[in-house]
Parts: sequence; C-alpha cells; structure tokens
Amino acid sequence: MAGWDEKHIHCSVWINHPEVDVIFQCQKDIRRFHLADKWNDWRYGVNLFHGDIATPASTSTNPWNSTEMKVKGGTAEKFQFRVVRNGKTLVDRWQDINAYTGNLGAGNMGKDLSAQKVIRVDGLIIQYTFYDAGNYGTTDLPTAHQCYVTVAPDRSSWMTSVVPPGSEAAKKPFHRFVLPMPHNFGFNNMDTCKVIADTIGPAAFISEVLTPLLGPLGWVGHLGPIGAAKALGIMEGTSRTQKDAVPDQLAMGARFFEMRASGIEPHIRKLTGLDDIYFHHGILPGQPIRTFFQDAVDFLCAQPNEIIVVWFTWSQTSEHHPERDVVMKMIQDCFADAKSKGVTLELGTFDEMSKPVETLRQENKRFIMSFKDDGYHPYDVYDDKGHIIPDGSGIITEFESMTGDKQAGTSMTYLQCQTTLSKNMVACGAAVTFHNKILLAQKANTDPLTLNWVYANAKERFGDDHLLVILNDFFDLGTSDVANQLTKMRLWDA
Repeated sequence: MAGWDEKHIHCSVWINHPEVDVIFQCQKDIRRFHLADKWNDWRYGVNLFHGDIATPASTSTNPWNSTEMKVKGGTAEKFQFRVVRNGKTLVDRWQDINAYTGNLGAGNMGKDLSAQKVIRVDGLIIQYTFYDAGNYGTTDLPTAHQCYVTVAPDRSSWMTSVVPPGSEAAKKPFHRFVLPMPHNFGFNNMDTCKVIADTIGPAAFISEVLTPLLGPLGWVGHLGPIGAAKALGIMEGTSRTQKDAVPDQLAMGARFFEMRASGIEPHIRKLTGLDDIYFHHGILPGQPIRTFFQDAVDFLCAQPNEIIVVWFTWSQTSEHHPERDVVMKMIQDCFADAKSKGVTLELGTFDEMSKPVETLRQENKRFIMSFKDDGYHPYDVYDDKGHIIPDGSGIITEFESMTGDKQAGTSMTYLQCQTTLSKNMVACGAAVTFHNKILLAQKANTDPLTLNWVYANAKERFGDDHLLVILNDFFDLGTSDVANQLTKMRLWDA
C-alpha cells in the first residue's frame, strides 16, 4: 500500500539475450534484470535475477520477472530504465513522477502510447509500454504505474531461422507453425478516429459513438461538454489494443493477422470524407486495409522465406462490408508492385496450410489469405466473462476448458491472452473519466501467467497437426518468442 507521499511503479521484463541487462532506477534504488542462459536460446525454466547492480537478490524459474519500485517525497522524482548490452547503453528512457499525486511530468518515456516507440538497435528489438495509473484506484485497475520492457533479437526472419530452406523441418506441413498475432492489429493509432472526433459535433458523438461504444455507460456523455480531445481520449482509453505500426509488428515476429474490415457509416463518411475501407475494432475505425496489404507485401519482398497468414472477416457492427473484388484488387496491385521489384507472390489459401513449408515457398505462396464467409473459422472459446477478470485467472480457466479433439473442422486454434477490461464497467468508468488505457492496465501482470500456460501446455493439449495462433494486445517479444519456441518443438521434435 503506497503512502501519502509516494507512488509505486510495477516494473516487468522479458529478456531473451544473454548480453543484455535491463536496469530500473528510482532515486538511489537500482534494480537489474539479466537472462541466465549461456546458449542464447530461451528454454522453459531459465533464470532471471534481480537486485542491485552488485548483488543479485533473488531468482525466478520463468523467463519473466518483476519488481515493485516507488518514488517518494517530491513533485518531480525521476523513474528511469536503461537497456544495456555488454556495458553499452542502447536505450535510456525516463519519466518525472509527482510522488504525491502520481501525475506525470517531463520525460522521454512517452505519455502517449504512440510515443512509446519500438527501438531497433544492434540487432535487437526493444519494446516497452508504460501505463499511467493516475490516481484512480479500484480493485480492477492497478494503482501503481506499469512499466513493461521486452528485449530479444530482431524477429524479422524467425521463420527462416527455425525452418531454413532445404532443412528437414521445411518438409513438414506449414500448419505445425505456432503463429503470434497482434489482437486487433489495425487499431494501432488514433488517426482515423481523430478525424471523426475533430469533425462531428458533441451531440453526434454521443449518439453515434459513445452510446454504441459504452452501452450502459453511454449516459456519461450527457454530464458535461465533450470536445474533440475528450472524445478521442474516451475512444483510445476504452478501445486501443496496439501501439506499433504493422512494419514493427512484423519485425517483432507477428505472422497472423485477423482483418476486420468495413467502410465508415455513410452519414459519418459524408461528414468526415473518410471513404476508404478500414480495419475496425467494434464500431471504431483504425488504419486503412490497403496500408496493411502494402506493408505486408513490402515485408515479404525484404524477407524471401517468411510467410504471412490473414483471416479476412468483417466488422461485426457494420453492414458496409467491402466487396471481395475490391479487396482482391488491392492485393493484386500490391503483388504487381512486388513483381516490379523482382519478387513473385501468389495468393495461398487456408486449404494449402497442410502443404510442406518448402512447397509454399517454391510456389511463392507466402501470402496466405481466406475469407470467413467461405466457411473458415478458428477453434476459439473466448468469452468476455473470463477476460474481464483482472488477474488473468479467467483466461486460464478458459484455456483449461479447451481440448485437442475440438479442433476438428476448424482452420486454426486461437489462444487469446489479452484481458478485456473494456467490458468491465468499473474499469470502463476510469477510461471515460480519466482516459486510463484500460486494455493495457493488466498486461504486465497477466502475460507471465497466460503465456507460461500456453508454453507449458499447448503442445501436449493440441498436438502438432493444427495451426496454433497466440493472440495478445500491445504485441510484444514475449508473445512472439513463446510462439517461436513452440514452433521449434512442433517442427524439430516430431
């Protein structure tokens, strides 16, 4: 329990490189985390240690670790983390915090999610999130700020490393891969929503956005004036699931994408001029889908042995679905652009995921996509009731209910690791009132629980012969590397 003159910060790490230290510091309190694995290849049960720089204080038996720190007795006390490799500082981020109020002051940590950029340096990727807990304490949201740092080698070519061309593993079916997926990947910035917030009036925002978005909490819009900034803050606080652009998601290892596409509602389109086809998270539009297709194809041009899988579905809350011919034209235009650069790509389908990896590569079918309305769907037992439980225990209960035999007749198995506090009315109230980014709030606490379960149980429970997909919000290197390691087990050991 924090005292009246202190603010706590929960610090979490995932490190997958033996030369890297992540060092947190508050005033004179210094904590260091380091991976203890001389083989430079994470295995279940490696140790991290933490303590001051001179003396390790304790060990853990999983690849995550965490510690609680605090700033005390000042209005601008510095919290800092550094990522160091062999004594060389690669990243240095800091944030002034008011110990009395918890408010954030100056710093380069990034108060805004879009400012918390992925860093690619020295062959590594450093990804971090910082959740501003503010002063809104509930049993469902952490009162401590949350700083979560993940570090691993660049994963742009992880499929090539795990399954090299000409290897024995390349002769095995593609569906043995375990693919990491950024949940709602296309809601990674607020640009499209900002156009809406800047354009439509307060009354239209309440009726067209706030009430459909928040349901029972929609009435709060009538309590006071809602300007563009507050409107955007509510949309982001309740709904934003990613912070990194698709090229960065791909570099971190993402290889499966669920495309929920739709046009903008006609009356809003008329007001805003937003006339493209957009990824949607519920009623809210994210990035244009043509941007994703171009980013994906550009990536495949640069990485000649990687494979991307897309399940194309529609926004569940809109009837303005794009025509299939329009979508296919976008893809073929991107393929033509690749051809002009000397790279041939052909469209593969889910029915071809049983082919050997080397066959898909030889046939240039490295962009695999099928449509939901063709009958393709995942084995997925997601239920809001489990995912609104803040400690992640409801997700584990959900996983435990799944069995391998129920995969029959589906195209892939979904393992959804993200908490969904936007369905939690207490947490949602904080997002509406204070703009807390509630979908980020519990990630640092629940990832070690959910991803450890997936690593320890997925192979035995689901076998090797059905595509597995691991989903997570605010896509990170821990999620990516768990999928990477499970893929090795399914392709190398069987």
